[in-house]
Amino acid sequence: MIEEFKDKNVGGERVIFCNRCKQDTKHIIKSSLVTNGNDQINDDFIFYWSENVEILKCNGCGTTTVMVEESNSEELPWKDGAYPHIVYFPNREDGYIQVIEKGFLPWKIQKIYSETIECYRHGLVVLCVAGIRATLEGVCQDRNVKDGIVKRKRKGVYVDRKINNLEGKINGMCEAGFVSKRNIDILHTLRIVGNDAVHELSVLEKVKVEAAISILNHILTDVYVLPEKQRLLKNVQDGSGLPL
Repeated sequence: MIEEFKDKNVGGERVIFCNRCKQDTKHIIKSSLVTNGNDQINDDFIFYWSENVEILKCNGCGTTTVMVEESNSEELPWKDGAYPHIVYFPNREDGYIQVIEKGFLPWKIQKIYSETIECYRHGLVVLCVAGIRATLEGVCQDRNVKDGIVKRKRKGVYVDRKINNLEGKINGMCEAGFVSKRNIDILHTLRIVGNDAVHELSVLEKVKVEAAISILNHILTDVYVLPEKQRLLKNVQDGSGLPL
């Protein structure tokens, strides 16, 4: 059974980020269509779903946005209605975060990093965190670090072993002098967060994702950006000028 309610929400207001005003503003609902339905899957199970489409107009600049809000009975909790999934057209641009100068990164690292940032900006948290882990893997591969020494407990005693997983590679980056000992624990934190996202499908809060990206930026700056800028400055000091 399907029910439709046209312009049920007209005249109402929503506060969302305006891409033109660059801040949260009041948006007036100019048109809406609410559709509720249910499907009898079998004698014991009914699937309920709802879709709300609204045309919104910014009260400040007049820009128009389309909002699509969806929910269904399979998205818990359903006691007071499922958590809605909301999409805006065009996408909101409020997912701002400081990014590094990508031109100093190797092409493969640059591509993974760029896609990771795009995932963040579109609210794809699990993919974003998985991208952070993939970027770390890419850095190790680019620096030809294939393993590193990790302490493992064997018969009640900790021994050093060469391990070729990401844990070992991060330690190997320190052994090779690409990252400082001070940054090792930070890198392992990113590794663990990435593992949880990939293997456990853990979802981080936005503020924690931003902190993880900030740490990644710091590591990429140390490994790639600062050495390259130092090289450019050295060329100037030597009188050879900036390379083309």
